[in-house]
Amino acid sequence: MEQSRVVQCSEGERSYHIFYQLCAGAPGALKEKLNLKDVSEYNYLRQSNCHSISGVDDAEQFRIVMEALDVVHISKEDQESVFSMLAAVLWLGNISFTAVDNENHAEPVVDEGGKAAVGAGSGA
Repeated sequence: MEQSRVVQCSEGERSYHIFYQLCAGAPGALKEKLNLKDVSEYNYLRQSNCHSISGVDDAEQFRIVMEALDVVHISKEDQESVFSMLAAVLWLGNISFTAVDNENHAEPVVDEGGKAAVGAGSGA
């Protein structure tokens, strides 16, 4: 994945389609396991205000992706690993850091859909 396209989108553009497809089409058990939310909950996806494309069903597109992965014999375990990594990228976008002191110590601040929670401890 091209980093710049993941972390920054221009107004009216979407990031990688798989992010939207995953959020819209993942089966309930997978959504629960990955703690997936609506695309509007992720900083990386909500910044462009383009969450859907007219005439495109992201849930159906995700079903097609899963079917294609089955056709090329990607195991369900490997598929889940890929989807886990994609979800992790989305959740990482909701983490920012605030300065604690002038010695490069910071605390993570996690944006969980508009609710900020400060993590414990500090890191360099």
